[in-house]
Amino acid sequence: MIDDGISESPETVVNDNLRFSRDKPFFLAVTFAEFGVNAGSLIALVRGLRPSIRMEVLTCEDEKTYNFSTVTFATKEAEEALQNRRSYTLAQFSEEVWKKSFNVDLILKDDTDPNPFMICLSCDRCADATRLMFYGQCLDQSMQDQILKAFAKPSFDYKIGDGYSRSSIFNLKYGAKITGMHF
Repeated sequence: MIDDGISESPETVVNDNLRFSRDKPFFLAVTFAEFGVNAGSLIALVRGLRPSIRMEVLTCEDEKTYNFSTVTFATKEAEEALQNRRSYTLAQFSEEVWKKSFNVDLILKDDTDPNPFMICLSCDRCADATRLMFYGQCLDQSMQDQILKAFAKPSFDYKIGDGYSRSSIFNLKYGAKITGMHF
């Protein structure tokens, strides 16, 4: 038997990751106000459970940085391009910044946690402008439950999706370039 680090008993396996999306109907794009309301609510919820969180808003404000933000291959070139993302506090993040951003990520981290705790609220304003993506890692069950209860409810304004990004053409071409594969 291969030891994959997962217990054989399914009831003892703990999934500490979270992923879903709030998808708007009728091809309506997420607005700055909607992003702000969701970001503020998420911060308040998480801060109530973890007062030590820190937050930043990361944006891709040029095409090259945005293209590399869609890449799923970790390369030195991609890492260097991602260093060009702009960082803002929530108070600095404005509608003007929103309008010039290709992609916006609200990142919540807890530096006091020895695990890589992180929650991300993201909106890809180019490829997925109708979706708010939620991702979390190293979350305890209580936090997962509260986030799901607050944000993963379908309504007239949103349906709930799987939270996986759509592949970009740049990602596919870049993957072909570094792997040598041709489609």
